[in-house]
Amino acid sequence: MKKIIVFLSIFVLFVACSEGKKKKGCIKPVKITSLPEMKMAGVSVHITKNNMKLIPQAWGKFMGMSKQLKNVVEPKKMWGISYNYKLTKPVYEFDHMPCYQVSSFDNLPAGFDKYTVPAQKYAVFVHKGSVKTIKNTYTKINKWLKKSKYTMGGICELELYGPDFKMGSPDSKIYIYHSIKEKK
Repeated sequence: MKKIIVFLSIFVLFVACSEGKKKKGCIKPVKITSLPEMKMAGVSVHITKNNMKLIPQAWGKFMGMSKQLKNVVEPKKMWGISYNYKLTKPVYEFDHMPCYQVSSFDNLPAGFDKYTVPAQKYAVFVHKGSVKTIKNTYTKINKWLKKSKYTMGGICELELYGPDFKMGSPDSKIYIYHSIKEKK
């Protein structure tokens, strides 16, 4: 009986999401877009399943150092980049870097790491609410990805903390750029 109920719940969720109805558990991208190569400067940390707490610590360190950057492209747009993925079980690790886009890597102050985001295609999603619940949005994105005509692009994922981001506000928005490529 439990298996039937679980199956029906998943089926109803799938039908509701595929019909475009706004239901809990559903998410669709705001847009599909391509971004050009971008140079990023920030504070990088290596993340595993057991040390996710390093992400907010890296953000704190970055915020304390960020005013030292002189060649920031858009000061009202901070980025969180996840890259160098190893997501095969039982391994779960990647690098994460809170950062700004910079016009060049010349004269970077000590303590800053650099990463060049390659030009790539993204599905863009909006996370609304506290940054503490962003994991739920990623779960929904992964469900959408499985049903879509795309697969993970595999290079890096971006989170844009722009003018709509308001720490602690239920109206806060983070734009998640999920790298994609078409399934073969």
